[in-house]
Amino acid sequence: MSNKTNTINFYLPIILLLSWLIFTIISFAYGPYHYDLINPIYFYLYLLLIHCFLFSGYKVGLKSRGRDFNINISYIKLIKCLSIASFYYNFIKLIFHGGSASNVLETFNDASLSYDKNISGQFSGIFSYMDMIFIRFI
Repeated sequence: MSNKTNTINFYLPIILLLSWLIFTIISFAYGPYHYDLINPIYFYLYLLLIHCFLFSGYKVGLKSRGRDFNINISYIKLIKCLSIASFYYNFIKLIFHGGSASNVLETFNDASLSYDKNISGQFSGIFSYMDMIFIRFI
């Protein structure tokens, strides 16, 4: 295998990822919806720096030998534990928010209303941050 093909194979994952991320930024900037940015120069400079650091980290990671972790993870047990933790979390959340199962089901009917309530601060606090962790296991 030639050196050029080997180099392309090493950089292909990061090139695909960065291409997708750049496409989303272009879609954000020139897409069908207009978003008002308070300071677009800082925003796009921040995104540019993120892309540069992501590429630099990938390049440094290619040169390293790795961490040599020898941990055997049973993914079935992990998913079971996370699912049980998610169930208990949502149960506790319903108790402390004074909610009911119908309120949870209402989110599926009108997600924008639920999002507006979360942003407006009606359901702020630790639960809104914990939702980011447990929502994928519901």
